[in-house]
Amino acid sequence: MLTTPHPRILRAQEGHLSEMALAKALKSLSEAIETRDVALPRSILGQWIEQTGPAPAREKG
Repeated sequence: MLTTPHPRILRAQEGHLSEMALAKALKSLSEAIETRDVALPRSILGQWIEQTGPAPAREKG
């Protein structure tokens, strides 16, 4: 976290993908969705999304 002039206000410094990396990620994700395999798109997203904490609990059903 980065500071600001106000002591109680912080700002985040987040990474980002280049235009080429984003295009590659979207193409991979699109292809994975077409397979109808739930685990594959999640795996691909996991490569591109920065994790900041524990994953939320999933509902079964």
